Amino acid sequence: MNVKVSLKAIFLFCALLGAFIAISQNVSAATGDWKGNPFEIRGFVNSQYGYEVVPTSYNGSGALAFDQATALKICQLAGFDKVVNKNCTATFYEGRCNYSSCGDNVLVRWNGSSWSRSNACSGQWLATLKCGNSAPTCTPNASKQCVGNSVYYFDSCNHQGSLFQTCSANQICQNDQCINQTPPACSSDSQCGTSRFVGNPVCQGNDVYQNYTAHTCQNPGTSYAQCTQNTYLKIKTTCASGNMCSNGQCVPIQTVCSHNSDCGQDGFTGGPFCQLG
Repeated sequence: MNVKVSLKAIFLFCALLGAFIAISQNVSAATGDWKGNPFEIRGFVNSQYGYEVVPTSYNGSGALAFDQATALKICQLAGFDKVVNKNCTATFYEGRCNYSSCGDNVLVRWNGSSWSRSNACSGQWLATLKCGNSAPTCTPNASKQCVGNSVYYFDSCNHQGSLFQTCSANQICQNDQCINQTPPACSSDSQCGTSRFVGNPVCQGNDVYQNYTAHTCQNPGTSYAQCTQNTYLKIKTTCASGNMCSNGQCVPIQTVCSHNSDCGQDGFTGGPFCQLG
């Protein structure tokens, strides 16, 4: 029973250790930072190819060689473009820089086109590696951009450089250059013409109407400004009491009569005659 328990404990420990190493490898690869463990670096390189570039069996196992070309290739596999620093000291393995018995072990190195193996006794292993990215090379004066009402040079990394041109009072900075401002077509309605009544007046009810032409400045003072003209029938006068609209004007109402007597004298006319009934 104790043996079974011990075996289960060992298996559990190994599983947990394997999970820890896998997590550690993923974190190290993401940051490009491996610290003091040559076999963690080995595990990362093998994971990039799907087969054992570096052997892992107990007899004849290998590690990555401690040289600049190999270190740079590993950084490139991790998505970086330079080696910040590297070291052979394995803090997890008594601070060694190689196998304690290197006779049956190998070191794997990048020769510029492929991976090659050599006996581990011929060098040191790579245990610590920190990768990074080079600062981008910025080409000066690669483009121009507007800043306020001036044009400035910008490099290829989009850093502002020296002044190229300051736009004059009648210019604006647009599309990375100074361009002349076109005066607006109008700034007020009065610049478009005089609005007034035109044509002949007409009557509608007791009101006098007449066509009216209105001149209007649309979007005044802008580059989109334009003059428009619109003619419509507009009330001009409402006739007062005692007046009426006639032929397009207000005129007094003419009174023909006010009483019967204004119309003539009542009386008999002609000769009398008989009418039998």
